[in-house]
Amino acid sequence: MNRRLWAILACALLMLTALAPSALAAERVKVTLASFPDQPKAALEKAIAAANLPFDVEIIEYPQSEYESKIKMAFSSGTPTDIVLMDGPNVASYASSGALEPLEGYWAADDFADLVPSAQGSMQWDGHIWAAPLNESNTILYYNKPLFEQLGIEVPTSVDDAWTFERLFEVCEQVVERDAAGNVTRYAIQPQMFPISQKNEGMTYTEQLWVWMAGGNFISEDGTTASGVFDSEESKRGVQFFADLYQKGYAATEDIANAFETGKVAMWVNGPWMLGVWKNQFPEVFDGGWGAMPLPRDVQGASGSGSWNIAISAKSEHKQEAWQTIQAITGKQGHAIWCEETGNLPARASVLEGSPTYKEYPYNIINEQLQKTAKARPVTPHYPAISEAIMNCFADVAFGEDVDAAIANAVNQMNTALGG
Repeated sequence: MNRRLWAILACALLMLTALAPSALAAERVKVTLASFPDQPKAALEKAIAAANLPFDVEIIEYPQSEYESKIKMAFSSGTPTDIVLMDGPNVASYASSGALEPLEGYWAADDFADLVPSAQGSMQWDGHIWAAPLNESNTILYYNKPLFEQLGIEVPTSVDDAWTFERLFEVCEQVVERDAAGNVTRYAIQPQMFPISQKNEGMTYTEQLWVWMAGGNFISEDGTTASGVFDSEESKRGVQFFADLYQKGYAATEDIANAFETGKVAMWVNGPWMLGVWKNQFPEVFDGGWGAMPLPRDVQGASGSGSWNIAISAKSEHKQEAWQTIQAITGKQGHAIWCEETGNLPARASVLEGSPTYKEYPYNIINEQLQKTAKARPVTPHYPAISEAIMNCFADVAFGEDVDAAIANAVNQMNTALGG
């Protein structure tokens, strides 16, 4: 081989060596994850960073009010992210459409068994596991602690002593504040997670409670009809009580930013994740501005269960990396980080039992409710339509529509979705 050829080969080798790092960088896999701001991005990133994954993870956030429509559009167009955050009741709907990758082939049986039973059940449908839980959930009644102390209002500390509907009305009248013209300057309660004009699953999650407390329900056990169920006298009583909170001026129909945090609302139905929000964004509320009590009851108590999960898109080109990302967030280490950072309730028994935090106030109330009053939303592929009908019904009665008429309309919507 002559000197000229050797020189050419040497230059080529030098060029390949110089290009190698950038070529390797270009080949590094990137996994995409669809989320929204109420699921703290920093907490997700901290759990992912702790796993030291050999690839990149990009979290793409959509506004919560647009989240469902955005991911539905992405699935329908064949361009979903690799990983999608998904509320528990919607899992069956997406799974039935072929949008999700079954996870039992990835998930070790002993690791899956570490999940609490309610979490295991919420992500299984048609014989497959379709998602992994970010956390479990429950709902409590928060109250303005300084105000209640000032007014001398005693609050229940156990489920067995929870306020009745009648007692809640009495307290609402005591804490509502009106000016000389009769205009409300402090509302008594926000009886659902967000202002009434908003439409997202958090609304249905908390609005359903009022029907369950009154002994009602939404669809039949076999999932075929809403007739005779949501239009029962028990269900109507729950919706009427909710409507009365608005008609009596105890709850606001207008949107009030940070209503509880600014003292514009005295009570709020929400979940333990608010502790993480207040700790990070409203330290003055977190440090002594809030108290918590069991949710009220009528013929029975009721509280929420089931929460957000993470699923892999069936169209993902990086399924193994997507699963590693899910394990980074929802495995034992990542799950402990997520729950610690956000104040959410663990879905893993090992995390729940391994930390004294979840035996302390207000988690002692939450744990009692999970055992005695927690109810799951209907498991059906048609749940998105059921949820929308419920949301519309509660919004309608809050703004003054007749309860019977609003319920009749919702029953028709539900039966159409269920094929009845």
